[in-house]
Amino acid sequence: MRTIRQILWLIQFLTSIPIGFKQHMGPEDLGRSLAYAPLVGLLLGAILAGSFYLLQFLFPVSISALFLCIIYIVLTGGLHLDGLGDTADGLLSHRPKERVLEIMKDSRVGTNAVLAISLTIIGYVLFIAQLSIRNLELIVLMPVIGRMALPIAAGIEKYARPDGLGRHFVNFCGIKELITGIVFSGVIFFSALGAKGLIIVLLTVIFILAIVKLIARKIEGITGDILGAICELTQIFYLILAYLFWVRFPNIL
Repeated sequence: MRTIRQILWLIQFLTSIPIGFKQHMGPEDLGRSLAYAPLVGLLLGAILAGSFYLLQFLFPVSISALFLCIIYIVLTGGLHLDGLGDTADGLLSHRPKERVLEIMKDSRVGTNAVLAISLTIIGYVLFIAQLSIRNLELIVLMPVIGRMALPIAAGIEKYARPDGLGRHFVNFCGIKELITGIVFSGVIFFSALGAKGLIIVLLTVIFILAIVKLIARKIEGITGDILGAICELTQIFYLILAYLFWVRFPNIL
């Protein structure tokens, strides 16, 4: 029952899907719930794939990709994109740790945030436009692997601030949640793509570990915004792999 509550709460927190879950969740539950983030990604992916399939009956694939990106933003409430923007403003300011954290907490949007979010959205549209109805499983898997990044990042790093909602996710997410998130993702990818899917998961895990360590070195930890940023960057990395291995060089693996 506790697991179900954690999943329902996570759906409500990570998406704008109105499930009406109102139970209070303690700090420990917040961190533990990240183990199930890939399952929330699977729900998002199913909605996106169904939408992409229907859109292509009305529009060419490029316009369908644009509408799909809009649907993704609506479904997630722009939560992770907002984190990406704040992270870009802070880290690309090239200031000391304390100032970087102040900039990331500032609600104002800077030039680096606009550039990071814009380039990410453009990347989504361009790469998704290279896929088609024949590759719907790749659309389903995009949010899965993006949310796999959450327990990995939270599980290997400490929280960079003394307070903030994100500290509960990081402080109470450990190796168990990290492994659980990877296993869920691996099973989902293997079911959809076979051994090729496991290779994609492995490459993406390496990417996540590298980028988390690179970011954490700057501010001696991570924040909730950084978790969101890593989710979005992981999805772009995955789409690059999907394009290379299924469109550009389909026989390479």
